[in-house]
Amino acid sequence: MQAAHAAVRGGVSVLEIVMSTPGALEVVIGDLRRSYPSLTFGVGTVLNPEDARKAIRAGAQFLMSPGTVMEILHARKESEVLYIPGVLTPTEVISASNAGAEVVKVYPVSVMGGEVYMLALKKPFPFLPMVASQGISIGGEGFWVRGGKMGLAFGKLFSRLFAKKEMRILMVGLDAAGKTTILYKLKLGEIVTTIPTIGFNVETVEYKNISFTVWDVGGQDKIRPLWRHYFQNTQGLIFVVDSNDRDRVVEARDELHRMLNEDELRDAVLLVFANKQDLPNAMNAAEITDKLGLHSLRQRHWYIQSTCATTGEGLYEGLDWLSSNIASKGGKMGLAFGKLFSRLFAKKEMRILMVGLDAAGKTTILYKLKLGEIVTTIPTIGFNVETVEYKNISFTVWDVGGQDKIRPLWRHYFQNTQGLIFVVDSNDRDRVVEARDELHRMLNEDELRDAVLLVFANKQDLPNAMNAAEITDKLGLHSLRQRHWYIQSTCATTGEGLYEGLDWLSSNIASKA
Repeated sequence: MQAAHAAVRGGVSVLEIVMSTPGALEVVIGDLRRSYPSLTFGVGTVLNPEDARKAIRAGAQFLMSPGTVMEILHARKESEVLYIPGVLTPTEVISASNAGAEVVKVYPVSVMGGEVYMLALKKPFPFLPMVASQGISIGGEGFWVRGGKMGLAFGKLFSRLFAKKEMRILMVGLDAAGKTTILYKLKLGEIVTTIPTIGFNVETVEYKNISFTVWDVGGQDKIRPLWRHYFQNTQGLIFVVDSNDRDRVVEARDELHRMLNEDELRDAVLLVFANKQDLPNAMNAAEITDKLGLHSLRQRHWYIQSTCATTGEGLYEGLDWLSSNIASKGGKMGLAFGKLFSRLFAKKEMRILMVGLDAAGKTTILYKLKLGEIVTTIPTIGFNVETVEYKNISFTVWDVGGQDKIRPLWRHYFQNTQGLIFVVDSNDRDRVVEARDELHRMLNEDELRDAVLLVFANKQDLPNAMNAAEITDKLGLHSLRQRHWYIQSTCATTGEGLYEGLDWLSSNIASKA
């Protein structure tokens, strides 16, 4: 027990309790689960199905064996508990993999040569995650981290899967409802001076074992039609109401129900913050429930929470409800483990920002990649966002409008961008200098300092188009000595060159990771 407590104090978030530990199932796991409910506990040295049943009844979330117990491996297909069998030779790896193992433990790795053996064993099985066990000492851990081995990284992996959940939250409401004050009260724990939000604020809020990505979108009437651009992948919707604003509560109701009728929000849970409860004439939660027509939402998980953004009262109670209801809709981890491993080890996700002057062909490129066909486009006001699947990469591509009045808003999309696609109309000689200036202005932004740059020299099918070498010169690309960049000739309407560009983008982002 002392060793377990010391490990937790040292930051360990996943613990394996071996069966040979005295009282492992009856005492140790029970005590640790009560003391550290957010941690992940598994049982090791599981030698037979009876051991496995006892461990699962005690609350084990994963099982490990020094060898492969086929009865457990076959039985775990009906269980929510991950089983990690032990292997030592290529023959044992093949047997375990063919029987359905999603990850294996190489044990004892040191007797076979340690790092050298692990490299050789891993090579024929790149699809199968492997845990290196026994003989990993202090001072030798660098190899396992640099080499991509799972042994030392497994704790972090389990932490992401079991302890840390990520949730995408959209927070909207009429202007002056208190959304931005709420966001920064949650993020910073203090009140900040706010101005009406034009566009959005986005912050990651850490609470308990949840990482909330909260998008706070402006609520002025002219901005509300843009709310729908933020709906995709939203798991939880926070609708903030000014409880003191009786004159506009009907307007708030109409906006709320209009949103909830959108197909992209059909699975999102709804949390209503009845804000500004500190004001003397504020409507209470019951009155707001009635005025917003919440009881009519029979197919929706919803909850209303009285809040005061300035003091923080009620905010975390709302997050508690939100996290538990999103988690309950998401299903249990065990059943989804195969898919999670597939995403973590086979599928890479990359965030790409695509910009350029208006009429360069950005939206045509996006939907050619997404749908494989040409779509009729109009000038983009705001943005389009799509997920493009290619090979083992999932690209989230943000196509942002390029008109001169919109360009100052580009910076709002820079955060977490791994790859920048800059699209140039190769036939537009009159504005290539303007394109160069916009490109270099962006690249000087701190948030894009690590992003790789792909230039699409588009519209190469036109007879007077500049070739890639000419555009390279006119954009001053050779001056970018500290930047990974590449230029690709493309034709958006035929798709020529697009996937060659994605190949370069994916390999260069992966090499920087």
